[in-house]
Amino acid sequence: MQIFNFELLDQYKEEHRERSTKLSEYLKAWDDAKSRLRELEKQYEHTFTESVGKGEDKTAELAKIDDDITLQKEVIARRERDYKLAMQALPVVEISPVQVVNTYRSEFCPKVQSEYVPTVQAKLDLARDLLKSALIDHHRISDEYDPLYAEMKEMSQANKTTGRTRYIEGVIHPTKYFEFFGGQGVPSGISRLFGELRDYSGKIDQIKQDADADFYIAVAPKTTKKVGK
Repeated sequence: MQIFNFELLDQYKEEHRERSTKLSEYLKAWDDAKSRLRELEKQYEHTFTESVGKGEDKTAELAKIDDDITLQKEVIARRERDYKLAMQALPVVEISPVQVVNTYRSEFCPKVQSEYVPTVQAKLDLARDLLKSALIDHHRISDEYDPLYAEMKEMSQANKTTGRTRYIEGVIHPTKYFEFFGGQGVPSGISRLFGELRDYSGKIDQIKQDADADFYIAVAPKTTKKVGK
């Protein structure tokens, strides 16, 4: 099955990537300016605390830091202005996230489902019909052999009773007790198969790898329902 690419999402990401890249430059400059202000404020606090604790006169140094803080606040104001102006100046993206989600729901998913559902449904339908056919064969054909099986059981018992054989020789039904998937007979075999499928359905990693397995059937073969009749 074909894996479709959601092109509108790619276009949306590309538009936002270009706009975000440009805006991030202005935002970083603004953030850097604010970080520098925090550094200066910590420097002022440290210098002031040290001057008081050691009894040193650091008036000039504190004044210089204070001037730097004032200037840095002006830088922050400019960086904020630049960022907001850039947001207004850059082209607004044409594709909105609402449009992306709506298109995904109304167009992309139905497109995928139009191929996926019929392909998988055909496999499930064929599997169902084959299993039902196996059950039909089991009961219909087994019924045909039931009288013969009963007669053979009686004959084996009679052979023992009349002394023709030392033991009652075991006879089996030609179809009912043949082993399928570890179960005797088709009904038991199908139950075992369902158990195997339940276990398999939980092995997600194994299932993904089995896409290359020999048993994997990409497309369900088309059959004639009445074939063989």
